[in-house]
Amino acid sequence: MHRKRKIVVNLALIAAALLTLLFLSGVHLTADNAVRAAERGMHYGPSQTVYTLDSQGGRYYLGRYGRYCSVIQAERRYGLFWKGNGVSVLEREEDKPVQWTYYGRRRAADEPMRTTYYGVRADSRTAEIRFRFHGGRTVTITEFHDDLFLWQEEGDPQTVEEVEGFDREGNQLFRLDSFGNGIL
Repeated sequence: MHRKRKIVVNLALIAAALLTLLFLSGVHLTADNAVRAAERGMHYGPSQTVYTLDSQGGRYYLGRYGRYCSVIQAERRYGLFWKGNGVSVLEREEDKPVQWTYYGRRRAADEPMRTTYYGVRADSRTAEIRFRFHGGRTVTITEFHDDLFLWQEEGDPQTVEEVEGFDREGNQLFRLDSFGNGIL
């Protein structure tokens, strides 16, 4: 009986040590907790989540906090846990009709780059935003979440050459160069 008790105690100590190591490595039981921890680590937030996107082993949280909008990635770790993996923040400037930024990330060195683009429109009359990239490729955004938008692509980030905004009737509201300056 004494030997069984020692085995149980030792197994409990090993389990406690493993759990302590896991939680000291920054993993959490839920994606929401991982995102909040990532925000605290950046001294940002807590942001209000307006949209989540599940994509390739992770979950992307599009949110706002005061004058800022952000994308925070929560990534699966060890099959059961989540870890906050990067906070990308964009400060909103009311005088610009649209603002955007991007970040790219590889999950492993041998995997392709995954680029996340996101931004904010200043005027809710803007129903469609078209991004034209170097080489002529165009991406059209028509889905907004509390004036924020998000999309992802596989591949390295590409240079935006021009951005146009249209209302519901198709009238052009703005046309910007790659730096967000008006060229209309």
